[in-house]
Amino acid sequence: MGPRIERIDTPPPPARGPLLMDAELAPSQSLRPRTFLILFCILAAALACLSLVFVAQGLWPVAGFLGLDLLLVWIAFRISYRNARLREHVQVSAERVHVWREVPGKPTQHFVVSPTWARVELSGEGMDPRGLRLTAGGRRLVLASFLSPPERRAFADALGQALRAASRATASP
Repeated sequence: MGPRIERIDTPPPPARGPLLMDAELAPSQSLRPRTFLILFCILAAALACLSLVFVAQGLWPVAGFLGLDLLLVWIAFRISYRNARLREHVQVSAERVHVWREVPGKPTQHFVVSPTWARVELSGEGMDPRGLRLTAGGRRLVLASFLSPPERRAFADALGQALRAASRATASP
């Protein structure tokens, strides 16, 4: 394994020795499906009542636009629930750093790099999705883009500690 982050097609064999980090990252979900159903029914009822008011005044096209609003809310939440199935896994051992992403409907992506060469970069404030990167050999791998800035900072600290521990384990006989 060289000093660069390498993308591989299949998962590597299990690491020899203990894992110094084994993290699974997932986006938070704003509403549980049952809560969304309740919210959606309330919104649908309110928009239906409002539509009746407009139709009674002869403004029937407004009802169509209110229905379109309801459809767009439903689509937005469907996209949100699909994106919530995204998973990023990070394993650090003295032998390697293995990162893999599970994106719904796409093949799993695997990345490996030696912990000796890997560095954590945390930059940007606010909701910059490129704020946390694993770098090695001029290549960068964005991690945890869906986490909030405090969560991203905490994960960056934990990953940095695991990389330092892996480097110490590699250096000692």
